[in-house]
Amino acid sequence: MFLDVASKDTRAAAADFLDEVKVTYPNVLDASGKVRTALGLRGFPTTYFFDASGELREAVVGGISEQRLAAQIEDLLS
Repeated sequence: MFLDVASKDTRAAAADFLDEVKVTYPNVLDASGKVRTALGLRGFPTTYFFDASGELREAVVGGISEQRLAAQIEDLLS
């Protein structure tokens, strides 16, 4: 499952950006900053990979290639 978390942003600005880049998966607003604090966010964007039990397995700071994304997903599924 993919989930977008908008942080350090307003709901309206986040919605405009998501519309612009045509994001179709669920997204939530982290207005309080609790999510980014809990995950130890170091920069934007960051992609987090969790296994089926909810354990954080990997965090990729910065952009992520389609190939690396596919490899991380494959690793989690095996």
